[in-house]
Amino acid sequence: ILGVPGSTAEDKKRVHLRAGIPDDRWFEPDQIAIFTERVQEFVREHIINETDGSQRDFNMGYIVHVLTDKCNHRFICPKVLKKANEMGLGFADYCNMCVNDLEALDVYLLEKYPELGELLDELISTKAEYGLSGWIEKEHVSSAMWWVSNKYLPGIKNRKIKYITMADIEEFVPYSVEKILEELIVYVGNSQMQSPY
Repeated sequence: ILGVPGSTAEDKKRVHLRAGIPDDRWFEPDQIAIFTERVQEFVREHIINETDGSQRDFNMGYIVHVLTDKCNHRFICPKVLKKANEMGLGFADYCNMCVNDLEALDVYLLEKYPELGELLDELISTKAEYGLSGWIEKEHVSSAMWWVSNKYLPGIKNRKIKYITMADIEEFVPYSVEKILEELIVYVGNSQMQSPY
């Protein structure tokens, strides 16, 4: 987990609600059922039952991140896996290919939509006021924001997309928005979903 000293890949999987779910089996029916149940439990405990509105907003952002990962694994990763199979590469190579194109996707979106970069700059220059006990503590949010600004963004600035296409990227954004909204309306209810626009 970003900002947490000594954290491991298993820690990251836990806070992304995927502990014990193998990467290559995530979308098998029994595994996705486990993940879906965890999402529903998180929404009940940390969104529906959260009485502090600002903390609820933070928690909503947290679950949107997790659901965006799900969209990525449903939409982008199969395209990269197909390329890896065509090239005769194994799972470790496929993972590296995904990392490259996901980092390049961030570069592309920040370049195409300058307002995203402005919002990101504003967020990472603001003192962290919230965390989520047992998931990511407030001080770890601060550390993660420092890491994004000082390590991640400088490290990916020259990253180029290799395995997906611009059309894939343009399709991914509305696909993710639609799928995440659909899920959240089911879990949270239409009355509690407020558009930020």
